[in-house]
Amino acid sequence: MYIFTSFGFRAPIVREKLEGLLDTRNKSVLVLPFAGFNTESCAENEKNGLVAFGFEAENVFICAGREAFARKYDYIYLPGGYTFKLLSAMQSLNIMETLRQAVIGGATYIGASAGAEVASSDLEYVKLFEDNDYSCTDFIGLSLVDEVIIPHSDQHRVSEEMHAFLGDARRRGFLMIPNDGVILYELTEGGCDIKFI
Repeated sequence: MYIFTSFGFRAPIVREKLEGLLDTRNKSVLVLPFAGFNTESCAENEKNGLVAFGFEAENVFICAGREAFARKYDYIYLPGGYTFKLLSAMQSLNIMETLRQAVIGGATYIGASAGAEVASSDLEYVKLFEDNDYSCTDFIGLSLVDEVIIPHSDQHRVSEEMHAFLGDARRRGFLMIPNDGVILYELTEGGCDIKFI
């Protein structure tokens, strides 16, 4: 299962909407805090949000590189921030495929804002919302979903400019996540089951 939000576990609305949906007891979660302005501060704040939600502090792990994937996790959480900072960090750490395989292998993927966007296959569309200050030239995401994911959709609309920019890719569809929204996305034999909370 994939969970997409506009805000992370520090936001009470997200914790409230996910309450009862996620099993936290004795469950491990790996946090990839690379999208935040300050990685260390982001890691600490997101860990605090996860603990406030119900995860045990000793079961929250912070990713520093590929070695973090030496073990299996129940959840893999990518909080928000700058999408191109996150993409650049994952590329430079060479963890894109490792992360993808961990999710395919059974970890529940939780992406907030930038973390939701990188689950898509092509992130070039993000340039319509955010400057590419990290000089990304490869915009390939994790390709977990076919849809174009737009967090904070109450601040961004799918404009004609975006449709033109995406060209034929727009047939993939859009997952619009308002600031107070959560999407549960589950792959099925016939495609996918999408629930908006």
